[in-house]
Amino acid sequence: MGGCTSLQTAPDPRSQVYDRVLSSMPSMEGKTVLITGCSSGLGYTLAMAVASKKGRVLMVNRPSAQASKALASINAWKDVEVDSGSHGSNSREYSSNAPYPGGELFECDLNSFASVKKAAEAIRKESPEGIHVMCLNAGIQAYEDKATIDGFDVQVQTNHLSHFLLTSLLWDLVLKAAETSGEARVVTHTDQARKNPKKNFAPSYLEKKGGGMGGGAGRWVRYQQSKLANLLFAYELGEVAKKAGSKVKVMCAHPGSAVTGLHMKSAANGATTWADNSRLNAAFKKGQSTEDGTVGILKACCDASMRSGDFLGPKHAAGDAEVLPAERDEAAQKLCWDASMVACGVKEFGKA
Repeated sequence: MGGCTSLQTAPDPRSQVYDRVLSSMPSMEGKTVLITGCSSGLGYTLAMAVASKKGRVLMVNRPSAQASKALASINAWKDVEVDSGSHGSNSREYSSNAPYPGGELFECDLNSFASVKKAAEAIRKESPEGIHVMCLNAGIQAYEDKATIDGFDVQVQTNHLSHFLLTSLLWDLVLKAAETSGEARVVTHTDQARKNPKKNFAPSYLEKKGGGMGGGAGRWVRYQQSKLANLLFAYELGEVAKKAGSKVKVMCAHPGSAVTGLHMKSAANGATTWADNSRLNAAFKKGQSTEDGTVGILKACCDASMRSGDFLGPKHAAGDAEVLPAERDEAAQKLCWDASMVACGVKEFGKA
């Protein structure tokens, strides 16, 4: 039988566009940028980019040795002498004598609403001045059919519901930063799986049915629904921000087919059938570097030309991120919003 029957080792493609895009991004001096899932992969690359641009990084990660190592790398920027060039060309872009603020780690397990609430309290205590950018990046892929401690599918809660709750809990800080600085941003992170399989958004996936939604190919359906929810949430939150007359921009990005540790973790968590391996190996074959895959969220977080409602990513599997045609679905957006409110126990968005 033809085809691939085992998962190949992840390749390490060379970056094609990242350095050029990073050098074109403005200084993030004076801005506080929250990033979930930034101990590795796309989130870590974004955190390093923001730190190199003098932004303060709030690293929202599960406690682990990898998270601590990532924090140490981010804080290495604190030791850089301004204009010394010791970290390459990025260091030479600045003429001010302001220090690199580096990062701060906030422990958070997105499998638990209680953990999200605890992290939000800690972030609020350390960031009373507001949050200029929230990048909701963390995600898991193709996990087995199991429930979180709150009863939801592990992929749906990690990828979407806990991000919805975190945004609601910190929304007033985003609004505060927007008022004092002229704008603030919320960026969600979807991927190409939002269309594969081709299935409309179903609010039932946001119900307490974890462990009873089906294994096998069902792991990819649950993942697809979670990544579609990321996009729908961005569109609807943008409408909420607009109706409130706020200066908050809400955007979404996708990385194309980026080679990250996400694929290997999928296999480690049971995505090992012939179909699973074929799907993951196809992503490797077409994939671009982790750095190039980060360009979409990097632009959404930092590029001054981006507008609320923009959806960024490469046109195909790889390449520079650009503003893509909108994929709005007002009925699905409302369904996703309402189901998320119920699931997270939020009575009024942005209110404790």
